[in-house]
Amino acid sequence: MRNDFTGGSNIVLLTGPNMGGKSTAMKSIGLCVMLGHLGLGVPASRCALPMFDSFLAALNVTDDISTGLSHYMQEVIYLKSVAEAAVAGQRCFAMFDELFSGTNTEEAVSLLVQTVRGLQRFSSGMFIISTHLVEIRPALENVPYDAMQMEAEIEDGVPVQTYRLKPGWSELKLGNLLFTRAGLHQLLGNGPSI
Repeated sequence: MRNDFTGGSNIVLLTGPNMGGKSTAMKSIGLCVMLGHLGLGVPASRCALPMFDSFLAALNVTDDISTGLSHYMQEVIYLKSVAEAAVAGQRCFAMFDELFSGTNTEEAVSLLVQTVRGLQRFSSGMFIISTHLVEIRPALENVPYDAMQMEAEIEDGVPVQTYRLKPGWSELKLGNLLFTRAGLHQLLGNGPSI
C-alpha cells in the first residue's frame, strides 16, 4: 500500500482504530526520514525532507525493569529530551506512538493537549503523535496541527483495514468489537458492554 505524507504543520496527530496501521505508518515515515538523512535511497516516488539535528522514535515503549522506570515515566523522559533539544534550538524530528497511554485517561488527555500546544512553538521541528484520545480535539481548536488517520471500516461486523493514510480524525472504535470477536464476553460470562 502506498501512502502520501506531506507535513503542513510541524505537528501531526495520527488517529485510527486498533490494528489500523498507525505504528507501521509511523515507522515507515521515520525510516524514510532516517534514510534521507543518511544520503541513502528513500522508498518513495518523490521525497523532499528538511534537515533535522535530532531524532527520537518512542515506539513500543514499555516498563524498564533494569532502571525501575514505568511505561509512563519512559514517555515523560523521551518527551523531555525532545523538548530540551527543541528549546536549545535543534531542529527535532520525533515520533510518539500513543503518547501518555501509560497513565489514566483523564490526565493523558490534559497532558497531550499541553504537549501539542507546547510543541507547536518549535516550528522548525516535526512531531508525529499517534493517539486514540479523540477527546483532545475540541481543546485544540485554535492550535495549528495536521490531523491524519488510518482509514478503516466495519463490514458485516468485521473490521476492515485499508491501511490508507488520509486527512482527518478517525472516530472508529474497534476495541469492544475485537474483544467480542475473540469470544471474551462469552468466556468471561458477560454481555457486551456499551
